[in-house]
Order: sequence, then C-alpha cells, then structure tokens
Amino acid sequence: MLAAVLHDIRDLRLEEVPDPTPGPGEVLIAVAHNGICGSDLKLFEMGLRSGVGDAPHPLTRHSGPQILGHEFSGVITALGDGAGGFAVGDRVCVQPDYHCGVCPPCRTGHTHLCQILTFHGVVSSGGGLSQRTCVPAGMVHHLPPTLTMVQGALVEPMAVSYHAVGRGDVQPGELAVVVGAGPIGIGVVLNLRARGVGDIVVAEPSAARRAVIEQFGATAVDPSALSGHLATRTVRGGADVAFDCAGRGATYGATLASLRARGRAVIVAGSSAHPLEMSAHLLQHTEITITGSLAFEPGDFAATIDLMAGGAYPTDGWVEHIALADILTDGIAPLLAGRKTKVLIDLPT
Repeated sequence: MLAAVLHDIRDLRLEEVPDPTPGPGEVLIAVAHNGICGSDLKLFEMGLRSGVGDAPHPLTRHSGPQILGHEFSGVITALGDGAGGFAVGDRVCVQPDYHCGVCPPCRTGHTHLCQILTFHGVVSSGGGLSQRTCVPAGMVHHLPPTLTMVQGALVEPMAVSYHAVGRGDVQPGELAVVVGAGPIGIGVVLNLRARGVGDIVVAEPSAARRAVIEQFGATAVDPSALSGHLATRTVRGGADVAFDCAGRGATYGATLASLRARGRAVIVAGSSAHPLEMSAHLLQHTEITITGSLAFEPGDFAATIDLMAGGAYPTDGWVEHIALADILTDGIAPLLAGRKTKVLIDLPT
C-alpha cells in the first residue's frame, strides 16, 4: 500500500509499505481522508527529534521512520480478535491518543495528560497518511449517518478546539480574542459560536486566512492592529479571554497583551522551540490567569461528534482536498507559508 513516511528533517517520502494486519483488539481501517495539522508540520520541520526517536516508545513500541497522520476517517475492513462493538463496513473516525492508564493523570481520569502520551501517526506503527492502518478498537468512534467522511476527518482538530474553549470557560456576552486563524483557530471560533459567544476578534497576519475567518462572524485584524482595535471595542481594557492558537514567541505576547485585568489566556498551541516568556510584574499587576490546553479529554470526541451532527462545524470555504501524491507541493509547502487553511488528503482506494 502507499503511505507518506517521514524519515528525517523535511524528508517525507511516498513509499510502498506492507499492508498491516489487525492484532487482538484492533481494527483495520481503509482511510478515506486525513488532515494535515500543525503537529505534522512541526514533525516535518524538526524531523525525528520532535517525537520519533531511536528508542522504542513504551506504549507503541515504535521507533524510526513514521507514517504520518492522526486526523482521519475511514471504513473498517477487518477486525482482530476481541475487537467488539464494530463490524466490517462501519464508517468511523479515530481518537488517536495512546495513554498508559496507570500514571497519576491517567488514574484521575486525565488520560490526555498521560506522562508517556503519544499519538497514532506521531509515534506508532502506522498513521492516517496511508491507504490502510490498524488502531486499537478503543480509539474508534462510529460516524452517525448524517456525517460525511470529510466531517469525520475533522472531528480530531475540532475536538482539540472544543477542549480549549472549555478550558477558557467562556460565557455568552464575553469578548474573546483568538490569535491565529489556522484550523485550530477556526475550530475555536466555531466552538465559541456554538457556546453562544458572538463577540470574537481574530488576530491573523495572513490576509487569505482573515477572509476565511470573517465568514464565521468573527472580526479579523492584522496582529499589529490588535491592541488598537480592542481599545475601540471595550471599556474593560481588553478581552475577557484570549486563545493562542499559533504557538510562537511573538503570539504569546500578543495573547497576554490583549487581556483585560483578570482576563484569562488559554495556550492551545505550543512548541519547545518557542518558550513562553513573560514578566512577573505583568502577571502580578494584572492578575491574569494563564491556562494550558492539550488535545482532548475523555468525552470531548463524543461531544464534538454531536455538535458536528447539529451543524456546528461548516466546512465550506476553508477545507481543501488534494491527492496523496501532491502532499508536499500542494499541502505542506503552502500550509507552512500560510497560503492555505485546512488541507485534507484524499487517500487512494
């Protein structure tokens, strides 16, 4: 079968690899669509150092070259022994996190904060950027008949955004700022709208992405104009809550600076290459709260699927499809340059 395999920094190859066979408790999925996200771009730019190493991962036992892809939907084509609750032909999406179940966060129900957390398509024996992949049945969610396979491939990033908005505890009537209008930023806007939050300002340097985000009822501005725009919007001195969906050094500063006194910042995107630096004086004299948000916790996938079935995540105008053969030229390159918003790879049958 054909797969996109990352070998090293910017060394992504389309290769013929062996077909996987589902083991006990696993299902085999023929992948329909797989989205490219910021984590894939980080892996591409940083190579094996950013998540794939020489030592086998303690959960997946995988090391070395990696088939990318963790945002995908497809059809079950085979079942391993004990993979109950599913049948061949089921339309599904995948919640791709592997967790140990025994560390302190796992024991308290916060499996998304597992101390050895990893993801299918990041450090695993397969990934969604392949024609077929095997995953544990516990990762798999049925798609309701009303949802398309395209929507199924968007459940994962929308669940990330759903979790982030929950961490911000945003209420109708509050002013929200979103820094970054990539897929997660769009997801945050859509989830804010689903919560009844109507006053949303998005800071995004790309004019193309600003045009996309405004179709969802948000006000989009260049980051350089954010502070001036907020000064004319509210007497509160800033936003009630701000979401950093870009994860760069400069964006952290813009996120914190956009807040009113006692405002709330949610760091959704992050990278060890871009540490969060801030003044203790600022923290003390504004009493702002800074909150982290990682992936999705138990229940977020099901809630996202329900919201999606209710029409909360329209795909028009921001989702583009390309073939697997064009992943480098029409997918990764324009995404890195900020010329596209969301790219789904249509896997060959």
